[in-house]
Amino acid sequence: MTSGVARMIFDKRAEIERVFAEHDALVASASGSLTGSAGSGASGTGGIRVVSTDLP
Repeated sequence: MTSGVARMIFDKRAEIERVFAEHDALVASASGSLTGSAGSGASGTGGIRVVSTDLP
């Protein structure tokens, strides 16, 4: 069974790599659009900006 699964993965390697590349591109574009829409959000925070206030 293991050799059959390994063979299937090997045979579909190009398709698997394409799907992972598409996923990486989607994640990168979503991350870029969130950061871009929030102004000066720090990298890796998903565009969330922490603001401190002196409210009582």
